[in-house]
Amino acid sequence: MEITIHALKNKISLYPYHLTLLALSINLIIIRIYQQLQVGALWDTMAFAANAKYIAGQSIGYVEAHRPQMLSFFSSFLYRFNIDGLLPLYIVDCMIFTIGVFF
Repeated sequence: MEITIHALKNKISLYPYHLTLLALSINLIIIRIYQQLQVGALWDTMAFAANAKYIAGQSIGYVEAHRPQMLSFFSSFLYRFNIDGLLPLYIVDCMIFTIGVFF
């Protein structure tokens, strides 16, 4: 497999766009978390947190099984590491947002 100088230059020239996109994404994530903390948790957020705690084995006695489970499932991993509150939901939400931006 031979790498030519031309191919290498084309690959390197794309990196500034990736860095710009990454910087913009991080900016949007920070703004999004800040706004969510200002507004506070809504009913849906608490329902997803209750489902995530149930999946993690730390049930609070309330489950809404009819809700989509992807966010709760991924957040449950963070609850298993004793990260409490709504932070695990926000972390997973921002990860999904970032994956959506880049793919």
